[in-house]
Amino acid sequence: MRDAKWIWLGVAIGAAAICVAVAYDIWRRTDVPPPLPKAQAQPVVQLPAPEPPRPPTLAERLVAASSLRSAVSVLRPYFTDTREDPDLAAKTLAMWSASRLTWVELMGVAETKRGLVMKDPDAERGKRLCVSGSIVEIRVDRSDGDTLYFGGLVSPSLEVLRFIAVRSTGGLIEDSPARFCGVVTGLQSYLASNGSVLHAVFAVGMFDLPENRAIR
Repeated sequence: MRDAKWIWLGVAIGAAAICVAVAYDIWRRTDVPPPLPKAQAQPVVQLPAPEPPRPPTLAERLVAASSLRSAVSVLRPYFTDTREDPDLAAKTLAMWSASRLTWVELMGVAETKRGLVMKDPDAERGKRLCVSGSIVEIRVDRSDGDTLYFGGLVSPSLEVLRFIAVRSTGGLIEDSPARFCGVVTGLQSYLASNGSVLHAVFAVGMFDLPENRAIR
């Protein structure tokens, strides 16, 4: 009987141990939170580099030019010496000047002399030259929408100035005495009647007339 008692006691202790183990396992499964999922590596997104701003075109820079100085600054690198016809940059300056040039602004440009232009045109481009003499040729051109006057002026010492004039030309015609002031763009070569090549200073500006001086 005593041995059976100890056997049952052992069985009871074993059953109790099993119950405790089962209860602990159930508590562990229900109260302990599951492990956190591992963070997933995010792909690196390569954004395209921003495009640099587009530099303004020559036309945009010229439209934005609010003064003669700024317009000349834009066009000066493009002024060049030509044969017979004016260069495109000189005509472009004339088109800008047709509605914007004033006598006060023109007089504010640094002045040069014919001899300096003939010696070194590159150094004198963009400067102002004033010449008095007699008109040898003048004709109007409205082909691009603006009123431009192309022609030539000869001084008493027979020095020739080729020009594009804007604004008023009054009653000036061939053989009229006149004074012209303009921005030097370079030299223009042309054939004389005897076949020789002559050189004249080329400038864009206006005649010294009361109506031009009055423009504000």
